[in-house]
Amino acid sequence: MDQKNWPRISDFQIGRLMWLILAAAGVDGIGPDTSAASANLMTVEALKAAVTGRTVRYAEASPGGPYLMRLDADGTATLRKGAARQLAFTGKWWIDGNRLCRGWDKFQPNFDCWPVSIEGTIISLFGDKDTMFLQGTLISES
Repeated sequence: MDQKNWPRISDFQIGRLMWLILAAAGVDGIGPDTSAASANLMTVEALKAAVTGRTVRYAEASPGGPYLMRLDADGTATLRKGAARQLAFTGKWWIDGNRLCRGWDKFQPNFDCWPVSIEGTIISLFGDKDTMFLQGTLISES
């Protein structure tokens, strides 16, 4: 078979398929369903109200972490990293449909958009392939 015309299958898609197989088999301890289909996605109005003027704190244990993405009321965005909160990127943020979008001034790709679920202070951003892309905490500090 000619494989050059096959669609690319990402690690996220394979992981989702494995989770579905294990869940169908009744395997314990596989963790929660991290698909957008299982999430309570935000409406445009609720999303804007929830994130405006807030900071998304994520990747606590990541090298260079934690990361803090600030979403100011004027539409500007900043990303700071590490314990010293070193400025990494500046740019803009906006809402497109029910998706949170951000664009950095110097980064490729220049922008990304994600469907969002918020439960309490936990914010989950979902990727294009219906799986969780990032999970963090919404905080009010700058």
